[in-house]
Amino acid sequence: MAGDLLQFAVIIGSVRTGRIAPKVVGWLMTQLGQHRQISIDVIDLAGLSLPDSLDGGGDASVLAKRVDAADGLALGGRPIRRERGAA
Repeated sequence: MAGDLLQFAVIIGSVRTGRIAPKVVGWLMTQLGQHRQISIDVIDLAGLSLPDSLDGGGDASVLAKRVDAADGLALGGRPIRRERGAA
């Protein structure tokens, strides 16, 4: 941890047109901003060039470094709906 600050990353996982995640993250930032001991890094996946595979490339290493530097993490995006009985 850098100094006494808790490093917190907020990932906006939705990249769709018309997404509401940035508004939700705005609200979250207001809540987290009340705590002076937290440093917040907002990572918007729409602004990164990420590969289609897990082989790396693009901004994958940039994303990995930013997530690795965080002490805490919040992820926002479209909820995953599973059919009943699906694993």
